[in-house]
Amino acid sequence: MIGWLAYILPALRVHSWGGFGSQLFAAHAILRIQKLFPYRRIKVIIHSSGVTKRTKEVDFSLIGINAFQKEDFEQLKLDSIEKKGEERLILVIKILALNILKALRFVFFIIDEKLFLRIKPWTISLRCHYTDIQLDRLCVVELYNLLGLGKNDIRMVNTIAVHYRLGDLLHLPNKSPISTKRVEDVLKELDLKSPILRLTTDSTFFESKAFLSTSAILGEVNPENNSPLNTVRLCVTSEVFIGTTAKLSIWVAAFRQLIHDQGSYMPEEMQWISRIGLICKWY
Repeated sequence: MIGWLAYILPALRVHSWGGFGSQLFAAHAILRIQKLFPYRRIKVIIHSSGVTKRTKEVDFSLIGINAFQKEDFEQLKLDSIEKKGEERLILVIKILALNILKALRFVFFIIDEKLFLRIKPWTISLRCHYTDIQLDRLCVVELYNLLGLGKNDIRMVNTIAVHYRLGDLLHLPNKSPISTKRVEDVLKELDLKSPILRLTTDSTFFESKAFLSTSAILGEVNPENNSPLNTVRLCVTSEVFIGTTAKLSIWVAAFRQLIHDQGSYMPEEMQWISRIGLICKWY
């Protein structure tokens, strides 16, 4: 894109919902957009709304982007009440205008690889999740290095790392964590002599211990509650990695495959990630 044109256009607003893993997907999308439109101005809007309140966890300044926190965690409920009181004509006009903006590629509300390639120089807003965009190896490597994960990147031999997503899954009525038996079955298949088993999770020590207590193997492990970045570092450098249903687990699998040519174990519920280029052992 011609530099002056990129300057007069409004910045492309990349909206992101979710925690560290989701924000990494947004960062990866931005790196790909920068390759398509090198002069395009971009800014990130981090929404706090969702099942649980979220905050900015990725330092987007590392890729030269300003990120802003939007406090709308409680706003979803208020918006629905306000919309019920709007006039029908105004709603029809809004929907019509929105459809025109979508048709002209000014805004995107869903995006996959095919739609990603249809982003235009005049696109002004991406209000999407970015998990269906093909992983670009060069962008993944750049992201890995920008996060500082390439420093002291030493492989831990005979170490098994388990990233166990618990957190809100322990309390949601319609969702639950991966069963400990499934993870145990993977551990029993591994041919390692007296391995060091490390388990990292997003829950507190006591919540994690209570959940893992039903497992003969995992119940003996003291769970770690590391920062997202240290969790990635631990899991990427371990000889064996077992992930669960978390976007952070996807990124560990991506870094292991695309940078270190190492495999990962992922639950069969996550087989959709094969569409974005990841090859895993499913359990």
